[in-house]
Amino acid sequence: MNESTNQNVMNFPAYEEDWVGRVTYNFKERYLAEFNGAYTGSEKFAPGHRFGFFPSASIGWRISEEPWVKKWTKGILTNLKVRYSYGVVGNDKGATRFNYIQKFEQLSDNAQFGKYQTSNWGPLYKEGKLADPDATWEESIKQNIGIEIGLWGKLNFTVDLFDEKRNNILMTRNTIPSWADSGIAFPQVNLGKTKNHGLELDVTWNDRIGKFNYYAKFNFATSENRVVFIDDPKNQSEYLKKAGKSIGYVNKYLATGNFQSLDDIYNSAQSTIANGAHNTLIPGDLYYIDYNGDGMIDAKDMVPMKNLNYPTTTLGLHWEVLTKESDSICCGTVLWMFIKKQYHLTYGISRKVISRLNRIR
Repeated sequence: MNESTNQNVMNFPAYEEDWVGRVTYNFKERYLAEFNGAYTGSEKFAPGHRFGFFPSASIGWRISEEPWVKKWTKGILTNLKVRYSYGVVGNDKGATRFNYIQKFEQLSDNAQFGKYQTSNWGPLYKEGKLADPDATWEESIKQNIGIEIGLWGKLNFTVDLFDEKRNNILMTRNTIPSWADSGIAFPQVNLGKTKNHGLELDVTWNDRIGKFNYYAKFNFATSENRVVFIDDPKNQSEYLKKAGKSIGYVNKYLATGNFQSLDDIYNSAQSTIANGAHNTLIPGDLYYIDYNGDGMIDAKDMVPMKNLNYPTTTLGLHWEVLTKESDSICCGTVLWMFIKKQYHLTYGISRKVISRLNRIR
């Protein structure tokens, strides 16, 4: 019994089951392979759709371990490795629990029978959120190809190219016919598709000066993503459709300037924007564009912006100086994110160095 709402409540613990297997192969640190398989079940889906098999595999070749390479690059090439991985990952985090069970809701009104002498019967129930007994796991197909290069035991390069395609993303339909939209909530279904690919680069230098070790690391990352499929209305204007645009893109109104006079205000299009009615505007307020030219400024006049709310390209630099005992003396980090040209700078100095400086004083 839930005392705060005086309703009967039954709680069910969440349950998930995993069966995982792995096989690895290593021949003289030269030829490498790994195979994984996960058979995972989630109670969020109906029987028959609860379990999914998600395999992955990776292979690698350390060319620097080949005898003929060691012979010709001794002391210069300390590491040269190429690798490739492929895997399928399942996701149920966005799934609604018990999405496959049809629910019914109790109404506050009763059913009335009779014309002159009515009789009330109740309680009255109606269909709640519709069920989807066919909902199942979202899947991500991930691929990565990379190369690692080490020179003189000091300089290291790592380059990775990655690609990810997500399928069966759970979402609520956008294309509901008007005759079916009777106030009933619709369930999540496996509809969406997205893609994401990019490049990552790391360059590291490790060396020693006297009694001090130091290293510096530079990294660069860039990526591009797109919504491949979402059930946009067929006759919707292209600029309003989500398919083909970046994930999480932002729509905004376009402003051409400011109202200069009351004549400008009353000769402009009507607006549904908050405080955008003619009788609330004054000269100096922003003048928004009626993008679709229908004489009304509303959500259909919001257009996608070029800049996103998250960076797709980042640059980073980190350095650190250490003693022979691996105690950090000082360090610093610079991170540049190509989103409104933001950057962050952090630095530090160890407590031992501060203590020594205080003793010198």
